[in-house]
Amino acid sequence: MKRRSWISCLILLFGFALFGLAGVAKADPISLFDDAEKNIQAMQEAVLTSYFQLGDLYGTAMGNPLDISDGTFSAAGFSFSLTGTYQGMAVDESFVGSYDAGTESGSYTSSGTVGTDGVIGDGSWSWVDASATEEDLTFASETESLQSQIKYDTETQPLMPKLYFLVGEDPYYQYVVDQGIVAETKEGNLTGRYLYQYSQEIWPKFPPPPPPPPPPPDSGVVDAQLGSDVLTASYDFTTDTATGTVSTVPEPATWMLVATGLVGMGLGGWTRGRTSTSSSAS
Repeated sequence: MKRRSWISCLILLFGFALFGLAGVAKADPISLFDDAEKNIQAMQEAVLTSYFQLGDLYGTAMGNPLDISDGTFSAAGFSFSLTGTYQGMAVDESFVGSYDAGTESGSYTSSGTVGTDGVIGDGSWSWVDASATEEDLTFASETESLQSQIKYDTETQPLMPKLYFLVGEDPYYQYVVDQGIVAETKEGNLTGRYLYQYSQEIWPKFPPPPPPPPPPPDSGVVDAQLGSDVLTASYDFTTDTATGTVSTVPEPATWMLVATGLVGMGLGGWTRGRTSTSSSAS
């Protein structure tokens, strides 16, 4: 237990250090998302946290990509489906979210199946104008499973708001990074597991600058990460549709272990080869 607490503290200190570095960077926080773009951000959080919660319910493994299908967004909310195969089980979940621009808050519900098991979920989010140049997102969600008529749920709660920063721009695009820390809870109690959030985003500017040639962009792309879960998505502002894929990828430490194992196997084979050659010569 002591070791786990130390690890949790180190993760928190690392997260706070990153927030401090972001604060002294040249880039300034932005509050330039319109309502549709705010709902895209909430949609991404729903995808990542729901995917993470599936891992809690059914076990985590590398790969297991799920696709965003029938994704739509607007100033009033979003809808999409997560489909594919997870741990050998067919997944089909539908999500519907609504947003109140007056209160800058929204909520969503989800329902569907994972294999033969029914799952339901819900979440809520809110935006805060912290200053004239900063906007923060607070997002919380949960997924529940009815398996053998026993209810089990898993939740994620924000440890601090997610902050958005403008790191560059040109006449047509804004380049944005964001970061946050999420805590895992079960039945409302902290488990001691914390996830660092980080995203890199490219957004079109509205209205597009003249002259017409070259034509203004009409789409945005996002690479977002929650722990070891990665979302790659694109958003078409001409049709107000969204597509993407979410999956689990090995963390750097895992890759290092794999590389070390391969090097060890290579050295072992080389040593045995030399030993065999020396024996033959003698």
